[in-house]
Amino acid sequence: MSPQTPDTGTLISHAVAEAYSRSLRERLAERSEEAGDEPSEERRSPISAHELWSYLNRDADAPADFRIEGALRGDEDTRAKAARMLQGRAIGYSPMAMAAATGGVHKRVIGDFQLELVEAAAARMLVLSPVGKRGPVPTVLEAIGEGDHVRIRLPLPVRGNFQIPLNVQNSELGRLESLLRDTETQLFLL
Repeated sequence: MSPQTPDTGTLISHAVAEAYSRSLRERLAERSEEAGDEPSEERRSPISAHELWSYLNRDADAPADFRIEGALRGDEDTRAKAARMLQGRAIGYSPMAMAAATGGVHKRVIGDFQLELVEAAAARMLVLSPVGKRGPVPTVLEAIGEGDHVRIRLPLPVRGNFQIPLNVQNSELGRLESLLRDTETQLFLL
């Protein structure tokens, strides 16, 4: 395979992402038709594409812009636009998060990485491990779900694996865990 030819996993990820985006656009169009209203330009894009792109490409530790965060949480069009933008630059993408369950280990593949939610009696931990070929190393995990959006900086890897202890006292990690249990959540490694 030449360096410019994407592998099968990447092609499948992109095909799934495109199908999911198309499905989301169709559902949004149906809702708009059912409501019988024409979305105004203001409602369609409360945040400009440039503002959104700049915000999505900010440093993981940069402060939040409450106007953009509000649009990401409350406006389906903005959320869909952000997801498409993140798909284009993500190292890994998963259109759906882990299904809700209790106990055990839950896994999800995000590009060339596997995300596991490990639950033990004393603690819960996310473990992000590379699978297959070695590629770019992600620095950020971003989750976009219905009404919420979380972006966390990944810790330094230990023997190639990222270990993130889930502490419900930390509001971002608590929100991330909730998003991971929602099957509609999209995950991005940046």
